[in-house]
Amino acid sequence: MRIYFLLFIIVGCLTNNQVVFGQDTTGLVLDRLEETDLVKEGSIEKANRMISGSRTAEDRREIPFTVQVVTRKEILENGYTTLPDALKGLPGIRVSQPGSGIDGETFMIRGLYGNSYAKILLNDVPIKPSMVGGMPIGAQLPIRHAERIEVIYGPGATLYGADASGGVINIITKESERPVYVQADLSAGSNGYSNVDVMLGGKLGQGKNIFRYNVYGSNTLVNSRATYYALDELYNPTLYAPGNDTSYVNNANYQGSSTSPLLNELPHLSRLIGISGKYRIFSFSTNLMYRRDHVSIGLNPVAVSYANPNNYFGESIINVQFSLKNDREKFGYKTGLSYLRYDVDDNSSVSYINDSVYRVMGGILNNIPVPFVRDSLSKLANQTLFDGNRYFYSTSNDLRVEQLFYWRPSSQLNFTFGVNGTVGVGIPLLKYLPAPYQGGGPLNLNQYSFPEDGPVEPLTTFTGDASFFVQGRWVREKFRAYLGLQYYVSFYGPAATPRVALLYKPSDGWNIRGIFGTAFRVPSPFYEASTYKINFDALVVGFEAGGQDLQPERTDNYELGIRWYGNEHFELDVAGYYMTTKRFLSYNFNQLRNFEDNEFEFTIGY
Repeated sequence: MRIYFLLFIIVGCLTNNQVVFGQDTTGLVLDRLEETDLVKEGSIEKANRMISGSRTAEDRREIPFTVQVVTRKEILENGYTTLPDALKGLPGIRVSQPGSGIDGETFMIRGLYGNSYAKILLNDVPIKPSMVGGMPIGAQLPIRHAERIEVIYGPGATLYGADASGGVINIITKESERPVYVQADLSAGSNGYSNVDVMLGGKLGQGKNIFRYNVYGSNTLVNSRATYYALDELYNPTLYAPGNDTSYVNNANYQGSSTSPLLNELPHLSRLIGISGKYRIFSFSTNLMYRRDHVSIGLNPVAVSYANPNNYFGESIINVQFSLKNDREKFGYKTGLSYLRYDVDDNSSVSYINDSVYRVMGGILNNIPVPFVRDSLSKLANQTLFDGNRYFYSTSNDLRVEQLFYWRPSSQLNFTFGVNGTVGVGIPLLKYLPAPYQGGGPLNLNQYSFPEDGPVEPLTTFTGDASFFVQGRWVREKFRAYLGLQYYVSFYGPAATPRVALLYKPSDGWNIRGIFGTAFRVPSPFYEASTYKINFDALVVGFEAGGQDLQPERTDNYELGIRWYGNEHFELDVAGYYMTTKRFLSYNFNQLRNFEDNEFEFTIGY
């Protein structure tokens, strides 16, 4: 490690100083750097530019949407390493750190769960896997390597498709403007926290034949998340047990007293390796991301155990992007191709105590009048679903293609046309597996009356969608108008989502805007896989996933705002909005579907 840091220091010194060999007899001449030689990053002009409003670069103060930009300067000066780090200082956003074990750090935007309802992009390309419920967030995203983070509040489905109900968040990574540069950060803190970020890059060539490249990586480790016993008795199980039932203390996976469970170390690990390059109209990038959190974070202490530090939820994402962009005065185009691979770590596991499935089964079994039948079914259910560690598994492969066209018939009018399509195949999240699922063959479950691959049979699921969209922008001296429409087709059928935005600027320095926008959200296969049907018939336990008739959500947003910017250091933005969501996906627990003699059927889930 010391050798690498010494190398960074040496290269940094060579690239930030000039050594010139003169032609006269005096020999070596050292040219001293002055203040005028410094290249200042994060200029005001660059900070006010964003592409997420119309898919082309604009001054954010002239865009008729509620927008915020987190600049590179802010990221570096404040030490941001995760996306919620960068978002928590923005208005209208609340974050939870560490959040949850499955989704990582979480945030709310305009009252919606941002991991699921905000469209998170990396260089204008979606990076949420198709088989997850919410975007997993840790320090594995290239936040410290970003040039800026653009945030648009409210529905943005016209240009970005489904899952943009709460807003759009676009992480734009840095492009090198120097021949060579090196940056390395090392930080450490309490609870065994350490973070290492390294970035190097540069450009080669001259004139139009310039190749820009960046290589970056990071490693973040926390030995134990801080937990607080006295915070309104947050971890007191009696506050969560139905009917003050303390029978959970008899569960083999529970450790601690009836009012204070054992809270062991809750570690976190994030890793990132990224490479990007650009040559003329061609650009590419690839990111290998890994995140691991203790699986119990954010969950009910009656439902799962916090005692075993080795119960974690880990996942990896591989993202590869290619694009061709040629933008001229009147006409331009952009062609994009991206691939996303998602895998849950085979050893991701949890120790269940008394989760919702366990409680429903217990309620059913307690109604069986024959003790022998009740005890036999109870033993079988525990052996199959709850005893010891239970393992998770999920995987997906997503391919996305997009074609954009830009047409500017005049200085006052321009259009953006586009078509994109996504195809995904994978296995949505499996739970309750008695052993790590390797995907290569059946598990040894001959002693159970369940599908050969586990309590829930892993089914390969296909997803796919296509969208066609157009947005026009009309600009006058004091007036701007945006009119957009998207036609979206998926397995759930077609949908049309319009968006209208108007801006009036009475004078320099302030403007008024009005917005109407719509968005939709197609249920991920995650929700189908996380919905369970339980059936007891004689001495057989039926346990299967799916069966719910889920429908896409639709969100409508009406908004009025005023923006005033006095100078480069002060800006005031006030917005009021009314937003509604129809067919909202919500958790449904303990719904009785059939009750006859000794046959019971319950549905638990979304």
